[in-house]
Amino acid sequence: MKSDIVLKVLLMYANVESLSPSSKLVYEYLKFMESRKLEKAKKMLSNDFLMIFPGSMKFKYLDELINYGKKRQFSVFKTFESFEEIKKNDLSIVYLRGKLFGISLKNKEYNDIRYIDKFTILKNKFIKQEVWNDFAINNLSENNYPLPEKYQTSIEINEIDISISLEVLKFISSFDCKHEKLYLSNLDDNFFAILPGNKLLKVQEFFKYLNHERKKSDRKIFEISLMENKNYQVIYLNGTISSIDSGVKKYKNIRFIERIKFDMILRKVLTYEIWDDLSEHGF
Repeated sequence: MKSDIVLKVLLMYANVESLSPSSKLVYEYLKFMESRKLEKAKKMLSNDFLMIFPGSMKFKYLDELINYGKKRQFSVFKTFESFEEIKKNDLSIVYLRGKLFGISLKNKEYNDIRYIDKFTILKNKFIKQEVWNDFAINNLSENNYPLPEKYQTSIEINEIDISISLEVLKFISSFDCKHEKLYLSNLDDNFFAILPGNKLLKVQEFFKYLNHERKKSDRKIFEISLMENKNYQVIYLNGTISSIDSGVKKYKNIRFIERIKFDMILRKVLTYEIWDDLSEHGF
């Protein structure tokens, strides 16, 4: 496993020069943070920089983030597996996916822990960093963070004003408990989903999962990002989930982020991935 991690890191170093300017900024910032070159990292931040980390923990200053990390692990490092970027007016938004590895507070090695970072950049300065990972669901955290307050106004499916394919819109609506129909005919035969804890589902398993989720939770979507070329669309959605099942312990306003990949030629959804904070709050 260690050799696999080293290989990924070496490959990333070889590919850094091919990154876009915004993605390269993200890479440089994270390497500064990893090596604790905090003064260099601080120079990359805007005056109103905001961080939101697992457990809906919000920070303005890097010292706050470091103290938070000390209560979660002795060490943490990242592999850099995918940078995806979108422009929104004057903003650049970079989504970075990969795996975490390091030493836990129980002095045990951990690896292959999924994470996703979302960076918002304005005029070459970071204004926001949002982070989700599978740390808690892998029993690596003993912290149960309080439930967060309500977030911003949500977006209804019929209010989406970007050119997302109809098949993807139908797929997204299948998660909504208010919609009766499940639109799964648009899934590719080789479709797979990756859930928190790196749980892999194929089509029929995903159908059962989706049917179950619709009955127990309500989703609110706050932001949608679209990246596309002539072959594919990649859609990111982030928002919150709240329980509607009276038979379970109530939760509300739990952050999540999803990634959907759609084949524009086949008109099929290829993959679905989700990261959420449920385990960070003890659920």
